[in-house]
Amino acid sequence: MSKLTEALYAKDIRNIKSSIISYLTADPLDKSGEIKKAIATIDANGIAAWQPHDEDTPLYTDTSNWTKEYFADLQAHLVTNFSKPSLELALKVGRHAYREELNRQKQPVRTTQSTYSSQNRSGNDDMGKILVAGAAVIAVGIVIYILAK
Repeated sequence: MSKLTEALYAKDIRNIKSSIISYLTADPLDKSGEIKKAIATIDANGIAAWQPHDEDTPLYTDTSNWTKEYFADLQAHLVTNFSKPSLELALKVGRHAYREELNRQKQPVRTTQSTYSSQNRSGNDDMGKILVAGAAVIAVGIVIYILAK
């Protein structure tokens, strides 16, 4: 049983929040569907995990704003304001901002030479991924620190 499943079963709000944020950090595409399942479980069981959205972070519906940086902002915002609209938007932004990774998974395996060439061209993309991952790790650290207080 995963930490998230245990937290949902126990209706442990603090661990539900930190687990969902951790899942979002590790899997911005929610390929496993764990976050969507958790949202459904929270709603179906009346678990009081949601906070009203406090408007500190704008919820952009225009996909031109849906970048990896905005995704990181939404993750950080969830630490202090765990609202359902923020989480649902973060899932959409994550799928949009990381769609290249999703598309790469669907493509057939390439030869070593073409893979090497594409890796050389995407060197700058890798730095952005590293920065976003670092911001996500910091956000999770903040969640753990706040929840431990």
